[in-house]
Amino acid sequence: MAKVKVWDLPIRLFHWILVACFAFLFLSGETGYLFDWHPVIGIAVLALLLFRIIWGFVGSTTARFSNFLFSPARIIAYAKTLLSRSAEPHAGHNPLGGLMVFAMLAGLLFQGFTGLFTTDDVLVEGPLYSYVDESTAEWFGSLHHQSFEILMPFVVLHIAAIIFYRVYKKANLVTPMINGYSELPEAEAGQLKMVSGWVGVVLMAACYAVLYFTFRWLAGY
Repeated sequence: MAKVKVWDLPIRLFHWILVACFAFLFLSGETGYLFDWHPVIGIAVLALLLFRIIWGFVGSTTARFSNFLFSPARIIAYAKTLLSRSAEPHAGHNPLGGLMVFAMLAGLLFQGFTGLFTTDDVLVEGPLYSYVDESTAEWFGSLHHQSFEILMPFVVLHIAAIIFYRVYKKANLVTPMINGYSELPEAEAGQLKMVSGWVGVVLMAACYAVLYFTFRWLAGY
């Protein structure tokens, strides 16, 4: 086994910034506190997702979708070993973890897209609200709230999986997402290729700038 870098800086920044943004959106949406910042942070989430999609094709080995897009047979085979005490080392996401990533990315994209057309009829409205009529905006608003109810169980399941792996399998999934390093078999470790972190950071900033100015222009600001 060798201690190697498995998560690049852009992926780690994406993960923790997304966690912070999601927590804020949840609290502001449920309590109304700082709700005028809700659409601002929502656009930041869309920018993060845009970055993640691009980075999923051009980023480091473990960031690429091809690295954790497993066949149904592979996912089922891995699921059958889930209750084993030992955790099979993976360079990146394991088959079930990869499936969770795709599900959460899809859910967050749907959440962000529907939010663009919604309004609370009091303080704020999405940047594309003026492009639809009132009934369509209400429909998008309904989808925005309903999809959140679907998304939340995935978030809870994600947290539960981290606890399960830490307590039951003695595998720490959090620390590698903080410092980037994990232990892998040397043969597998040698196959990992890391893209410069600065490339990803610049790309992330560019994604935010593009969406921020595009939505301001569309909203007529």
